[in-house]
Amino acid sequence: MAISKIKPIKSTLKKALDYIMNPEKTEGGQLISSFGCSELTADIEMQLTSGKARNESERLGYHLIQSFSPEDDITPEKALELGKEFADKLLDGKYEYVIATHTDRDHIHNHIIFNSTSFVDYKKYHMPYWHKYRMFNINDKICRDNNLSVIEHKSGEKGKNWHELNREGRGTNWKHKIKEAIDKAVKEAKDYEEFLHIMEMEGYEYEESNVLLKFRAGAEGQIKFTRTRTIGEDYTKEMLIKRIEDKQFNMERVQVTNSRKHKSVSVENKIRTKRSMNLIIDISKNTKAQQSKGYEHALVMANINTMARTMNYLQQNGLTTSEKLSAYMAERHSVVEALERNFLNLESERKALSEKIKFSQNYVKYKKVAMQARRKNVGDEFLKIHRDEIMLFNVAEIYMNKNGIDTSYLDIRQMIAEHKQLLEKRKIFNFEIKDAREKMKEIENVRNNVEQILGERIEVEYEKKAKSTLEENAKYTDMEKEDF
Repeated sequence: MAISKIKPIKSTLKKALDYIMNPEKTEGGQLISSFGCSELTADIEMQLTSGKARNESERLGYHLIQSFSPEDDITPEKALELGKEFADKLLDGKYEYVIATHTDRDHIHNHIIFNSTSFVDYKKYHMPYWHKYRMFNINDKICRDNNLSVIEHKSGEKGKNWHELNREGRGTNWKHKIKEAIDKAVKEAKDYEEFLHIMEMEGYEYEESNVLLKFRAGAEGQIKFTRTRTIGEDYTKEMLIKRIEDKQFNMERVQVTNSRKHKSVSVENKIRTKRSMNLIIDISKNTKAQQSKGYEHALVMANINTMARTMNYLQQNGLTTSEKLSAYMAERHSVVEALERNFLNLESERKALSEKIKFSQNYVKYKKVAMQARRKNVGDEFLKIHRDEIMLFNVAEIYMNKNGIDTSYLDIRQMIAEHKQLLEKRKIFNFEIKDAREKMKEIENVRNNVEQILGERIEVEYEKKAKSTLEENAKYTDMEKEDF
C-alpha cells in the first residue's frame, strides 16, 4: 500500500468533491464516508470553516490518494475502512474530510479530500518537509497490521503512484538514517573516540577536520558524505563532543526541549538514560569482518560486552530460566497491548467529541435563523440570503438525531474543556506507550541473544497465538480459492 500523491486544492472544492464522489466510481455512492461534515454539504461547510482561519492562504484543502497493490487481497469495504483509519490518524480529528473508495481501475484506491483549516482551532494545516514520511509511517503501520504489502519510500517520491514506485529502484533518506545512528552512538559512547568507533561499527565511514564532521554509509550505497551540521544545531562536531563528554548537559538539554513540548509529563517518563540492548553479531556472516582483522576484533569485543550486558539484565530481573524469560516477555507484551488498546479507545472518544463540538456549534449558532425559515410566509428573499446557515443547521440537526443527543441544552464550553483533558491524557499515553515499546524491544533483543548463546528457540505464548491465527487465515483463504 502506498500514498501516491498529495496536492493542494486552490480553485474549487466542489469540483474536486464531485469527482471523488462520482457514483460510477464508488459503486453507486456506497463507498463514501465523511468526518466533521456531511457528504452533501462538505464544500459549503469547509468554506465556512476556512473563513474563520487565523491566517490567509490560497489553499482551500488537500487531495490525498491512497493506492493499494493489485496483489493485495482487499475488498472495497475494507479499503474504505482502512482509509478512514489512516485519515483519522493523520488529521487528528481536527479537519473535515470526505473519503471515497474507487473501484474503476485495476487496483482499489482511496481519494481523501480534507479542509486546509481546522474546525477545532481554525489553524491552517501545516505541511513541513518531513510530512510525507509521517504519512508513509502511518500508512505502512496500518498496512502491516492488516497483512498488506508495504512499499519502501525514498526522498523525492512525492506524487508517484504504486506502479511507478514498484517499477523504480528504492532509496534511502541518508540524513535521517545518520541522525538516528548518531543519537544512538552518543548515548552509548564514553568519549568522542568511542563515538567514532561505534559509528564505524555500524558501517559508517567518516571524515573530519577541526570544525567539520561528515559520515557516509558507503556499504549501503550512499555516494556523498553528509555533513553533521546540516542535520541540526545539536549535530555540529563541537556540540556532539559536548553531548558525549557531558551527559548531564545532554540530559538537561533534552529536558528543556521536552518540557517546552509536553509540560504535563514528568521528565522521568521521557528520558531513557539506560543504554539500549544490542544484538550479538554473527561474525561469520559479516562481510566487513572477513575483510578486516581489526574490524573482526572490534566485533568480538562488542559481542563480549553485549553478552555481559545480557546476563546482567537476566540477573537483575530474576530471569534464571527460559520459562521465566518467556513469561516475562508475555507480561511485557500484555502491558503494551493494554496501553495501545486504551489509547485507541481514548482517541475514538476524543474524535467523536471534536465532531460533536463542531455540529453543536452550528446547531446553536444557526438555530434561530433556521426556525424562522420554517415559519410560513418568510419570503424567498430570506431563504436565499440565509441558504447556507439553514443548510448547516439542518445537517447539524440530522447529526444530533442520529446520535441521540439532547439539544435542549448544549454546554459547548464544557465539551471543549473535556476535549482539552483528553488531549492531555493522550500526551501521557504517548510517552507511556513509547517507553513500554522500548522495554519490549529490549527484552526481545535479550531473548535473541540468549537464543544465540544457548542455540535453541525460546517460545513465547503470544507469538504462538499469532502464528496459529495466520495459519488459520491462510487455510481459510485456500479453501475459498478451491470453492471458487
